[in-house]
Amino acid sequence: MTTIAGTGPILVAAGERALESTLRSAGCLAGYLSRRVHVVSVLHASPVLQWSGAPHGFDDRSELDRAKALGGVIEHTLDKIFGARPDWTVDVLRGDPARTLTGAARGEGASLIVMGIGRTRPLDRLFGSESTLATIRLSDCPVLVLAGELHAPPSTVVVGTDFSATSANAVRHALPLLSRRATLIFAHVWQPMNVDTVRESDETYRRQLPARFCRFIATLDLPSSITVRQEILEGYAAERVLDLAETVRADLVVVGRHGRAALERLLIGSVATRVVRGTTRSVLVTPEQVKVPSTVIPGASESALAVTDHAEWAPLLAAFTSRNMGRHSLLAVSGSSDGTSAEERGYRLVSVSYDPSDPVIELVLGDPHGMRHL
Repeated sequence: MTTIAGTGPILVAAGERALESTLRSAGCLAGYLSRRVHVVSVLHASPVLQWSGAPHGFDDRSELDRAKALGGVIEHTLDKIFGARPDWTVDVLRGDPARTLTGAARGEGASLIVMGIGRTRPLDRLFGSESTLATIRLSDCPVLVLAGELHAPPSTVVVGTDFSATSANAVRHALPLLSRRATLIFAHVWQPMNVDTVRESDETYRRQLPARFCRFIATLDLPSSITVRQEILEGYAAERVLDLAETVRADLVVVGRHGRAALERLLIGSVATRVVRGTTRSVLVTPEQVKVPSTVIPGASESALAVTDHAEWAPLLAAFTSRNMGRHSLLAVSGSSDGTSAEERGYRLVSVSYDPSDPVIELVLGDPHGMRHL
């Protein structure tokens, strides 16, 4: 049977909103994952007093009283819901919520962070998600963002996929959380360029998608009890994934986190960000794989390769261009010395080529109204 990655506890972020439903959901998870639960609530410190490795450092009596009162509320709520709970621990910490939560999770090797959204209005979803996004960005383990109470393992699950190693990793992290007879709906969203010069490339890409789905799913080694569906959608990825989740009344949306800067994760990927900000469904966001081998990554798309033999670069990049010409691109550059990061997004891929005589890898990005050479 698939087991959740890591051996540590489930760390539950206990906020003022949706406290009872979040704790009930954690109890459900703990039951079928057979994990102990560590409940953590964070009192937000002022910028001067932010957490720096000593989470229990309350500076004055009033702050200590607040912490004790909050801890008492959590203990009372747990007693109300569960009664005896020998394996549950409760801590009230002080500092920046995201850094404090992920620091606590990292310190004890947590296998999962659970957070409640606690928001219903559109503006709440926009402004209330920033701490959640910061936690996702900094976390080393999957983060489950609850849009409601979890009564049972999710059975209808939408998985956003681009056929990459990150997508495969997301599925493997999600499987232990799901019902044994869950339905996984794999959604791939792309944007045809619909321009005469690349129309043939659009059609080629469209024809290749069923085969890419089959190859991707074959690498996942899914249990035979899992039902698999495929959805090929056109448009903006986050919006179409969320639309699909609403249509099928999904219990869970699964997306992988892309992007890691040298010193600190600065981005979690625009799709994951928009899904978390816009969702009315629970979302599992999984971390990217940090270590990338110098061979084909199992479960990855053909474009997710690390090849050290320069003689192979030219034909591989030519094939990559043929498969992806006209698709929207995200170009991210991270400085190796100081961790700085820059992005260029929104341009269509025109070509990627390698000239061994220079030697130079050349990227050409453009749009229907002009060309940009990088």
